[in-house]
Amino acid sequence: RGLILRLKEESEDFRKRADEYHELDRHICLIERDLEPRNDRDTEVLKKKRALLKDLLYHDIMKAAEQVA
Repeated sequence: RGLILRLKEESEDFRKRADEYHELDRHICLIERDLEPRNDRDTEVLKKKRALLKDLLYHDIMKAAEQVA
């Protein structure tokens, strides 16, 4: 968790991706709970974008962890 906080402080790109990921995740959760209108095709696009962001964030975290070790 400390590494993620440091990345958010030091990298504007990481912070923006993390914020976008969390916003998408919240939106998708609302859709899945039927609290927002649902369009299956649009929902799948959002899920793919969330997965891509998650992969990018993971890559950044692993790269930073290697530099610390």
